[in-house]
Amino acid sequence: MLQVDLFTACAVGGIVLLVYHYVSKKFEYFLSKPIPCPKPTFMFGNTASMMLRTQDAKEKVQELYNSFPDAKIMGFYNLLKPAFIVRDPEVIKKIGVKDFDYFMEHTPIFSPSKTDADDDNSQSLFGNSLFALRGQKWRDMRATLSPAFTGSKMRHMFDLVAECGVSLKEFLLKESKTGKRMEYEMKDTFSRFGTDVIATVAFGLKVDSMREQDNEFFTKGKKMLDVKSPKVLIKFLTVVAFPWLARKLDIDLVDGKLATYFRGVLTGHMKQREAHGIVRNDMINILMEVQKGALRHNVEEHETTQAAFIVAKPYLQLIQNNPILLRQHVRNTPGDKKSARQQRDWQQ
Repeated sequence: MLQVDLFTACAVGGIVLLVYHYVSKKFEYFLSKPIPCPKPTFMFGNTASMMLRTQDAKEKVQELYNSFPDAKIMGFYNLLKPAFIVRDPEVIKKIGVKDFDYFMEHTPIFSPSKTDADDDNSQSLFGNSLFALRGQKWRDMRATLSPAFTGSKMRHMFDLVAECGVSLKEFLLKESKTGKRMEYEMKDTFSRFGTDVIATVAFGLKVDSMREQDNEFFTKGKKMLDVKSPKVLIKFLTVVAFPWLARKLDIDLVDGKLATYFRGVLTGHMKQREAHGIVRNDMINILMEVQKGALRHNVEEHETTQAAFIVAKPYLQLIQNNPILLRQHVRNTPGDKKSARQQRDWQQ
């Protein structure tokens, strides 16, 4: 019994030492480079407070950015991965324009198992998105999507956004006339408004999340963005810190059932429009033009659905966390002179 316990203790101790050595070697990246970097903490690098949800991501990035005010470039560790923050505008210009060919590659942040395997038929929701692709596949997809997102095409979607603002305004006005006490949590209210915007602009789906509080689109979108879920956090940490393990375990950040639902919404509307010749000034219509080659060249259907969702997801995250930024969408609807003037100015 004593021998077994001793063997177990030695094995555990050996594993701990190996992990410590592995992590310590990872944190030596900036030591040999003339690039300043804050002192990392074990395993979490410089992002411990962000990963443990004790500090907002925007605040943490701002804190890192301000840690070396005189540096043109500084480094930090995103968990175990070394990363750079570029502070100098001229350096940014060189990276983004003149020397872009040297900086085109980026670390995949979605579905590493499928992306790194270069699986053209990846069914991951993000498997063929710009944030996951690398090399020539990234170039091809970017060339395909760039003509779809011009300023004029984006402006044509403004009416859909305004309709959601009018709907919310009418709902609140109607509620105010009932004589009942009105009490709404503002983050939830504007999250619902923003979800309606995403549903109509990116998915071609008419949703009213204020009148239908538990509609499927809102509840599933909220569940997908629940980064406080231990399951989602563990997945994210594995993908970022141990991508090789994520590939081995075929880990996808988006739950399979949720991915199936959102993909089904997109493909269903696309097929319905093709069958009935429906045209609408929204994201689906633009991406259908891309798919048909009207704007560039052919892409597969699953790539089209992934492109639509990768455009929608960042904005959906924005509205879930920044309701104040969306107040203008509701205030400046086509019901007053100020909003009409702003809309005309924006369209010019």
